[in-house]
Amino acid sequence: MSLEPDGLVLVWNMHMNQRPEYTFSCQSAVLTAQFHPSNHKLIIGGTASGQVVIWDTREGKSSPINRTSLSHGHTYPLYALAAVPSVALHSIITVSTDGRMCIWNENDLVEPTSQQDLKPEKKEAKEGLKEVTTTCFDLPGRDTNSVILGSDEGYLYKAKLYDSDVGIFESIKAHDAPVTAVRFHPIHKNSPRDIADLFLTCSYDWTVKLWSNRTSTALYTFESARDYVYDVAWSPIHPAMFVAGDGTGSLDFWDLNKDTEVPVHKSDILAKHSGENKTIERAVSRLKWSDDGKKLAIGSSEGALLVCEAGPEIKANDDDATLFYEKMRKATSTV
Repeated sequence: MSLEPDGLVLVWNMHMNQRPEYTFSCQSAVLTAQFHPSNHKLIIGGTASGQVVIWDTREGKSSPINRTSLSHGHTYPLYALAAVPSVALHSIITVSTDGRMCIWNENDLVEPTSQQDLKPEKKEAKEGLKEVTTTCFDLPGRDTNSVILGSDEGYLYKAKLYDSDVGIFESIKAHDAPVTAVRFHPIHKNSPRDIADLFLTCSYDWTVKLWSNRTSTALYTFESARDYVYDVAWSPIHPAMFVAGDGTGSLDFWDLNKDTEVPVHKSDILAKHSGENKTIERAVSRLKWSDDGKKLAIGSSEGALLVCEAGPEIKANDDDATLFYEKMRKATSTV
């Protein structure tokens, strides 16, 4: 344990980019972190030790105010978590490479309120798939009982979180390499219910794929990347647009209303030029839009954080939304 780096979470202020506003630490490397969805003073993190930790910006200290124990929950690195509403509080859902899915009460992290060891379906088990090693997942915006998990084997697993049929109920061989991200389409104010079923996946196989939760076949495959694709993010204001980042530091911006074969814009913003006019490639590790869709935060493999202003073409009107909804309905009906 002493050889592992300490975990670090930095909170930045856009008006002060020379140093972080808050610095939080942990005894184990932090692999994922997010603000609490209803109390932004709290930050929830997942660590390499498998623990869930919570920091509070009001406490005046860098150490966590609460954490799960090493003897309950996960025993392997925790790469993905989500906080979802449950009655008056939020439940924290975690999935680890140990093949276990846990649900925690945010006010009581002593033991998970529910835990499930995820097992491959009989068909996949017969084909030699012995375990489910999940590194990413996402939940449909209007359904808090369902989750789609991405795995190192390239599979997507559809699972239930609650009720008597908790666990995996469908497996899809989605990619030829590990799945790095699963992103459901954001819910807009007037968006049709079936649009919430759309989600994107990306992978080490250099591809991004668009799916509907109602089918088992990809609607579209996007192959513009030049390396591993590490993350993908829907625009929160333009329903037909998303951005993907790969291992060369390239960003591909797609507008599905205009083209599904070629991105509408490609940017090598993370390429760093040395003194000998050589280009050093820095991978795009994470992408995140601001809620108003005007800024895009880009995390790099070298630890750099860039925040970019979105261009005017990112904006959408009612015609763009209508065109996208009709196009997706047609694509889903033909699969």
